[in-house]
Amino acid sequence: MAIFDNNPLIPAILQVLREQQAPLAIHELLLKVKKITPIPNLDDDAQLALFKLNWLMMNALFELQKACFADGYYLHISTLDIHLRPCMAADQHNVAQQISC
Repeated sequence: MAIFDNNPLIPAILQVLREQQAPLAIHELLLKVKKITPIPNLDDDAQLALFKLNWLMMNALFELQKACFADGYYLHISTLDIHLRPCMAADQHNVAQQISC
């Protein structure tokens, strides 16, 4: 797996996904990530801080999706269903389309 320096949430998210047996919603994933790594205040404005945190989470997930796919795993990303599993033949087309964007 590649080393990620651009987003500090990536290692914690990957740890949670590797340990998790059931799909997680984005807010559940965030709660588990917060137990592993401190998340600094991203802005004095609460709404802007939430927006920035959501952006960091989604950025980390899509970076991980590329890396996991290269390692033979599929990272499914949906607001209420985030999970990691070994790639199946049906995933090849979906992931190739997603990561080429």
